[in-house]
Amino acid sequence: MEERAREQRDRELQARVEKKLIHKGRVVSLETQTIHIPNESVKTRDLVIHPGAVAIFLSRRGDLLFIKQWRRAIGEILIEIPRGLWR
Repeated sequence: MEERAREQRDRELQARVEKKLIHKGRVVSLETQTIHIPNESVKTRDLVIHPGAVAIFLSRRGDLLFIKQWRRAIGEILIEIPRGLWR
């Protein structure tokens, strides 16, 4: 299975890609990519472009630390590992 994934990666890295920006937000952007792979059908992918993030937990005693965070996207309070954007 891993071999097939590597082959697909290699084909897509050699492909011609057309990118269309759908939305540019403060943190993430949305884009549609049309991938033209030689001798294969054209593939279209919708992607969320994110600058990257980091998740951390801190404790001198070795305890895992979590926070409760309101998340509007799902309308619930989640228990999460503290994190921040990678910039």
